[in-house]
Amino acid sequence: MRALIRAALERDGCEVIEARDGAELIDLLGMTVECPSAQPDVVVTDVRMPNFSGLGVLRTLRQAHWTV
Repeated sequence: MRALIRAALERDGCEVIEARDGAELIDLLGMTVECPSAQPDVVVTDVRMPNFSGLGVLRTLRQAHWTV
């Protein structure tokens, strides 16, 4: 499913950052904290993911005052 979503978004000209699970996503997004202009406009996540749920990812981003 990730591959299909990625292909559709890239076909529409979006730059995609892909993660296997919520923990990896938080790690990847953490790299953009030092460069606010690099923060994504949209985060697409599954509700149930290994190691860290999608809701947990969104909660973490809100606590960091992200506006995605």
